[in-house]
Amino acid sequence: SAIWDTLLEIVWEDGKGQVHTSRPKDPEFVGMVGGLGVFGVMTEFLIQMTPLSYTTLTTVQRSDTNMLKDIEALLKLTPHILIFWRPDVSLFKAFMLSPATKGAKVENTTATLLPSIENLDKRAEMFKIMSKTLHDDSDAMDFLCPIQTEGSMGSSWASVNGKGRWNVTGPTNSMQASECDEHCNWNEKEVLFGAAQDVEFTAEFRQLGDWINDVKKVFKEDLFENG
Repeated sequence: SAIWDTLLEIVWEDGKGQVHTSRPKDPEFVGMVGGLGVFGVMTEFLIQMTPLSYTTLTTVQRSDTNMLKDIEALLKLTPHILIFWRPDVSLFKAFMLSPATKGAKVENTTATLLPSIENLDKRAEMFKIMSKTLHDDSDAMDFLCPIQTEGSMGSSWASVNGKGRWNVTGPTNSMQASECDEHCNWNEKEVLFGAAQDVEFTAEFRQLGDWINDVKKVFKEDLFENG
């Protein structure tokens, strides 16, 4: 779907100064949309809007022991799911979005799924030292790793008045996650030195079970050293 799918009418002026009105059924309509102004200058648009809607966020956290079976069960509740998996601690979270039911309590929500590092610049030097001095066998890792895990697994898709909420209903437009901006933990290079990067790929759902097992095997052999 694209913005032009919502257009009901285009008013445009040709090279002779004549004004025309075109609708999707008219042959010149597609040419006007994709013509980059070659056919004429578009001056007005009539756009089909949709009524204000509300979306409910439901968040669950579970062990990844039966991860595929659990995901299949959750997909029966709603197809709109984002899975956040920490195989190193054998946990996953599912952020599930669905149309709000009639009478649901609607709150003033803000999408906050992506971690922000705004106002954390004072911690930059500490993270620089940590990244250079800590090793896998450091005693400090026994302290820092649980803190990092709690922070990541405790993340919420939405917030109300700055406080994260796992389950909430809000305006649909306010419940949409956005791409990582310059303040995102994953992309910022000066403060937290985040090592994570977005990796996108597509796989058939029937391959998900094998992929989960492969990831678990890698973590068992590499991170846990088969322990």
